[in-house]
Amino acid sequence: LTFEKLQEAIDLMYEEYPVGCYLPMYVELIILLFYCGFANSKEILAMKRESVDFTNNTVKINNKTIHLSERCISLLERFYHTEEVEGHRGMYCVVPYHDSYIRFFVRRNKAESFQLRPQEEICAMMVRAMTTQLRQKHSMNLNYRKIYILGFYDYIVREVGRDRAEQLVRSVRTPEDSDELLRLAKEYGLSHENVSAIKMELLQYV
Repeated sequence: LTFEKLQEAIDLMYEEYPVGCYLPMYVELIILLFYCGFANSKEILAMKRESVDFTNNTVKINNKTIHLSERCISLLERFYHTEEVEGHRGMYCVVPYHDSYIRFFVRRNKAESFQLRPQEEICAMMVRAMTTQLRQKHSMNLNYRKIYILGFYDYIVREVGRDRAEQLVRSVRTPEDSDELLRLAKEYGLSHENVSAIKMELLQYV
């Protein structure tokens, strides 16, 4: 998996829907949020607009700083300032879940009761919107964790270069390499303390 392959799937989505349709934009947004550093859907749901530094395109959450791409910010803002969209079954209200920054699409008569739904249900709805498109339409057996770890690997590459990144992931029993990989994980906000577990997740991208 590479980000280029994710982008290809995103581009195909846009070709399948009418110009301006909200669904491919929304799926792209969820993909980008996980790729940029949100470890799970609960972290995304916990993001407030006031916690975003729009000068540096960063958001602080759970004692870590996530760097959002320009495209990610653009999509968040687009939906934030949209009140309703047209879907294949009519019009949908664009609403937050309590005071979250990310928006959701619900029928007008269900907008109020939407706030009473369990957080776990809302998180599952968010992820399902992404995985349904990737798995059913593009045969990409991906979950949010794989996209999150890909974002972490690309972060390592940006920090130390591709050759060094591959060396850190493939390294066996080298304390210096393990220490550096753990340092990078901590900087990124990855909660793993077990360096072997981190390497196992990263190996698929080397």
